[in-house]
Amino acid sequence: MATDLPTVSPYLLDRGPTMCRRRLAGVLGGRQPSYRPFNRWRVRDPLVAGAEDAQAVLGLPRISAFVAPAQLVHEERAVFDQAAQGYVASFSESPAEVALDHGCHHLPTKDRRRGVRLGGTIDLVLQRPGGTVGSGGTVGSGGTVGSGGTVELRQLELWRRPVAADPNRSWAVLVAALRLAPWVARRPLLVVHADVLQRRIRRHVIQASEHEHLGGRLDDRLALLRRRAADPVPEPGSDCAICGFIADCPALRN
Repeated sequence: MATDLPTVSPYLLDRGPTMCRRRLAGVLGGRQPSYRPFNRWRVRDPLVAGAEDAQAVLGLPRISAFVAPAQLVHEERAVFDQAAQGYVASFSESPAEVALDHGCHHLPTKDRRRGVRLGGTIDLVLQRPGGTVGSGGTVGSGGTVGSGGTVELRQLELWRRPVAADPNRSWAVLVAALRLAPWVARRPLLVVHADVLQRRIRRHVIQASEHEHLGGRLDDRLALLRRRAADPVPEPGSDCAICGFIADCPALRN
């Protein structure tokens, strides 16, 4: 059964050019894949919730705000605790206040012009005291949070993937920036991608004038994916292990 608009994730934008065409067509056609649990959210969701609680008011994060769920197994609890400590240590000099009214917190963003829902995670959107954002990603201090403050997108990495805050190197950042653009308005967006386990951080500033270029990159990639999906021939391979449309795949009937 298809939904009205397919959800396009950063993963799909990254992998789509080499993905099995039949699997790609299923996603872009809005078909509902078979259910597959994604256990990483068992750690990630409470960690992000703890970070939001830790910065509910303007200030520095507090470790007491990070409460591990009782259902975590021993190994998950160890990752949660290390990530929480890494978060507090990484942002111990960055007073900020979490913003929850940006409209991109839980559900994909409908983009009817492109005919898709833009998905992916948006971990924390923060407002920082007023200051200036330089080309190197540094932020001045002073003042109070408000329309003149700095907007920060803070993405957390837990799985040893590359740390990248530049939207020209990360589809996750590009999609998140476009989804947040109406709320950010004409303000610069400071992107901070932090590996809170290894305590590595990258920063990048996205100016409002870059949104047209970023939107063009997204349009080009969507056009490529749609061309591939127009010929949905099955291509058995590594995708089969994680494909949600494998049950009726003609390439595997025999």
